[in-house]
Amino acid sequence: MAKNQLAHTIDDKRDAAAAFVLTGTMKDVANATGVPVKTLYRWAKAPWWKEMLEEAKWEHQEVIEGRLSNIIDKATIELLDRLYNGDRKQVYNRDSREYEEIRVPMEGKELARTVEKLGNQLRTIRNQPTKLVAEAKFDATEIIKSFQKVAQENRGRIVSEQ
Repeated sequence: MAKNQLAHTIDDKRDAAAAFVLTGTMKDVANATGVPVKTLYRWAKAPWWKEMLEEAKWEHQEVIEGRLSNIIDKATIELLDRLYNGDRKQVYNRDSREYEEIRVPMEGKELARTVEKLGNQLRTIRNQPTKLVAEAKFDATEIIKSFQKVAQENRGRIVSEQ
């Protein structure tokens, strides 16, 4: 049921802005909120719309960051378990004729890659460089001049081993 102009609350407008952030189309926003498309386009021209969109984007970003932080926390716990106890592996026991779970230490290459990636992530979080690049600037001009001077001074001389 479509609402009339007077019935729209500030929460309706916030919900519409949030729906637009998620869907990107006024038609989808109208379907999700029940606010007519014409009303949504009129709202989009209002000075407050941009501010509400920014607020909705920020809130959505906060939700996503919270979820990602949760995933990272759980993955870190799993990684520590594997680091201390090894990866889980199913092996067939011929005596019992059943599969058993054993723990196998992480392989060196996998461990090295994991440490490198985690180190890079930590440096990124700390705003530190993830790659160190050294530039070697070498100017051979002075060395060449020195050799030329020695060669001119010793022109015609025979150098022998002593």
